[in-house]
Order: sequence, then C-alpha cells, then structure tokens
Amino acid sequence: MNSCHFLVSLLLLLLQESLSSRLVCDDSQCNGTGFYDPQEGYLSQCWALYEEAWGFPFACKEGYTVHQFENPIVLEEIGGFVYFTCCKEEEDSEEGDIEESAISMSNFQCVDTECTSYNNDCWVDATDKFTCNADSKYPYPRKSGSGGPTFVDDMPVWFEHYVCCNIDDVKARPDINDLASEGCVFDACSSYALGGVDCWADGPMEPMTCDSDRYKYPQKTGRLGLEDGFYYSLYECCEHDDGTPPLQKSIVIREGVRLALGSIGFLLTLILLIGICTSRYVYSHSYNLYLVGLAIPDLILNMTAILGSAMSIAGVSTRLMSQSGLPIFTFYTVSNLWLNTVVAHEVYRLLKNSKGRRRTFPPTKRKVLCQTIAIFACACVLA
Repeated sequence: MNSCHFLVSLLLLLLQESLSSRLVCDDSQCNGTGFYDPQEGYLSQCWALYEEAWGFPFACKEGYTVHQFENPIVLEEIGGFVYFTCCKEEEDSEEGDIEESAISMSNFQCVDTECTSYNNDCWVDATDKFTCNADSKYPYPRKSGSGGPTFVDDMPVWFEHYVCCNIDDVKARPDINDLASEGCVFDACSSYALGGVDCWADGPMEPMTCDSDRYKYPQKTGRLGLEDGFYYSLYECCEHDDGTPPLQKSIVIREGVRLALGSIGFLLTLILLIGICTSRYVYSHSYNLYLVGLAIPDLILNMTAILGSAMSIAGVSTRLMSQSGLPIFTFYTVSNLWLNTVVAHEVYRLLKNSKGRRRTFPPTKRKVLCQTIAIFACACVLA
C-alpha cells in the first residue's frame, strides 16, 4: 500500500514538474558564425554546418542549447548550411509571463516543404508573399535569417528565405517590408492590380501611388517587369521624397496631349448636340437625329479619355479605368458602325429615289429613335 502511494506521489510530482516548465526557443540566442556580404547574401547565426571544422558550428549563448529539427532544413544553394534554433527550459510563472522575444512550446518543429510562395521554394522577393500551407501541420511562416541575390530577367533581385512551423512566433514572422530600402515599405503601395493592389506601376495609365500618410513618396527599385507588352517598374513607398514623379515624363507628355485632344473633341461634340437640340428647325428634320445618335458614343469616348489622362497626370491610379476601356471602346465601335450603316441605307434610298425622280419621305422621329435605342442596347450587350 505504501509503495503504491509512493508511486502515485512520484507521478504527480513529475506531472507537476512537466507542467511548471516549458521549452523556450529564441533565434536571437544563436551563437554560430554567420556572415553578411551585400553582394553574395547573408546567413544569420542560426545556420551551421555538420562539419564544425569548417568554422560554422551549432552553438548557442550561455543558458541555451541547440535545437535541431526532425526534418533538417538545408540550404543546398550555399554549401549545405543547416537551420537550427536555441532553446532552454523555463519555469512557468503564475502570470504566465514570457520574454517577448521568445516562444513557448513542447514540440517546436519547422520544415521547408510546406511553403506556398512562388515555386513553393521558400524564397520570396518583394513581389511575393511569405505563406505556408494552411491545411498542413506547419501553417506559420518564420524568418530563417538567410537572404541573397539571384537574377530575374537578367536583373539582380534580392530574395529572403523562410520556413514553415507548427507554432506562431510573432517576433519571428517574416515581413515583406524587410526587403524594402531603409525608410521605405512595400505594403503602402496602392497601384491597381487585378483583385487588389500591388507595387508594379509606371506603365501606360498607371501612376505609382502610395496609401500612407507616413510612407507617401514612391521610389523606383530599378526592377522592371513585362506585362501585356508594356514594361512596369517595381516601386516602394518611402518617408522622404527623392523627386521621383508618379509617372515617367514621356508618359506625362503623352497624357497631356491626349487630354487636350480629348477635351477639344468633347467640346466640339457637345456644341453639335446643343445646336441640334436647341434649334426647332434643325431638330424637326429627322435625318439630323442620326447625328445626335452618332455624337453620343463620341461624347462618351472623349469623356473617358479626359478622365483617364487627368487622373494619370494627377498621380491617381487609373488601372481600373483602363480595364473598363475595352468595353467602352467596343460600345463606341459597334454603335458607330451600325448607326452609320443605317445612315448609309437612308442615303442610298434617297439617291435611288432621286435618280428615279421619286419623292423621298424621311424616316419619322419615332423610327430614328427606335433604331438608335436598339443599336445602343445591342452595343451594350456586346461590350
């Protein structure tokens, strides 16, 4: 009986001991060699080699021990370095307080097989995201302390490495802004992109814009991307203005000319419409109503050109308007083509009757109105 009581007491003591302590891991406690080269890349002190004789040992600062992962995370690209972290057993206080820089877990594991960045390779540049497979056991991205350049479209691009873990460490979460220049961020970009915003702009009708009171000045990173036959610049939003305009000077000039021509076309078309509609004599002739129908698509197209160019010059993103440009142009083309076909038919009927010395009765206003509305409706459907 006494022996059973002793065993139960021992088990309870062990259980209490296991509950009162926890494993705390912190990358800042790594004490490996590490290196940094602005041209070649860098490794934090949490990367080492199995062959310690090569000068890159698995080491931690005093009080911490090396914690390697069950599935080794190896950088074959730069000599087979292995990622590790440093942990220690820590007593659990009544308040449950813990160092802000540390994380607490009983089985901390990370892998490099659950990354969902581009190519699923755990390497991210400024145009990508640090993401992990949310349905896996390792859904939380974590900075690994490794980065380096590679070439994309013959241009050097800086990439950062990350891993996916089973525990979320707030302080070790990777941030895309780490890839930005000093005093700059990427998450303030507001250039239009399908389904949201991005940091690619400076192409036709798309200025570089920033949605931040602090980081409000766009600056080019020097990287270009090709989309739909146009080159776009990757930019970042910064605290200080370096004089970078929202658009290239050549595009500003082009949009200025486009704005002037669109304004002239809009005013002339508007004057024509006002002249026809305010004159009883002119309006009474049904043939003139065809001119009204032909002027409306011109008015819409010129208004679109004016708004797009004005917004571009003002530094406002017009990518959304450029996406709607094709439907507007389709409406303009179809309605103009079919209305001109109707007008050509009426002119042909007039000439044919004139040749036969027969009197031609112009179409009624009702007929012209029905033809115009029907053509506009079909043009809207096709657009």
